[in-house]
Amino acid sequence: MHDRLLDRTTNTSGYTTDFSLDYFKNNIRLNNGEEVPTLEKFCEIISGTNARLYLDIKNLGIEGNILNICHKYLTNKQLFIGSFHNYSIKLFKQIDPGVQTVMIMEGNPIDIVQVINNSNCDVVAMGFETIEEDSIKVAQELGKKVFVWVVNDPREIKRAKDLGVDGITSDYPNRL
Repeated sequence: MHDRLLDRTTNTSGYTTDFSLDYFKNNIRLNNGEEVPTLEKFCEIISGTNARLYLDIKNLGIEGNILNICHKYLTNKQLFIGSFHNYSIKLFKQIDPGVQTVMIMEGNPIDIVQVINNSNCDVVAMGFETIEEDSIKVAQELGKKVFVWVVNDPREIKRAKDLGVDGITSDYPNRL
């Protein structure tokens, strides 16, 4: 689940963390009626394919469990792990230096060098509303790829490309 709240995408209201796995499996359905897949089930489905999984980690303290599940089915090449939590990204790298990590951030000003050094991330993902050309250049000079999120308007997509980002997150990939 991407959202912290279940209200938008399921038949249930409340926070995802308010419900046990058993309750999820037996009672909560997506708006289209389908069961919400577990991380393990999803990894099993894409195992052996060219698909890649991006996980946006919202809670701290689950890093080891996440890697244990993912490594049963996926290679590090198939897995990207991102978070707003610097500590979480750093911990993923300590557990498995080969896992690809994305430090998500938004705000201005940002000390991009400090963020990169503290997290040991592979990719920096910056919010479109606060991204700056100088930060992009500094991150790239430090060998990091820079993605921008969420960019849906064609004019903003053009601006992101003109800024020289390495990747764009959009709800409309056909516009890219």
